[in-house]
Amino acid sequence: MRGTPDAVKAALGELSWVTQVNVNAQHGDIVSFNATLDGDRREELAAALVKAGLGLRRLDAASGELEEIFLNLTKEARA
Repeated sequence: MRGTPDAVKAALGELSWVTQVNVNAQHGDIVSFNATLDGDRREELAAALVKAGLGLRRLDAASGELEEIFLNLTKEARA
């Protein structure tokens, strides 16, 4: 996401179905974050972020499987 952590939190804080926002990293004007949603509302999330003037660069649905997360992290580290 292109923007600032405060801008991301402000945009998502207005949405009743966003229950949690965690900023993971910031590199320049690129922000990485996780958001917990009440249901699969990815299209609405993307629309809200773009409407707030933030540049959406990537949107992924997270899986809660610890093993899958570990495998993805180790695969990225080897690449």
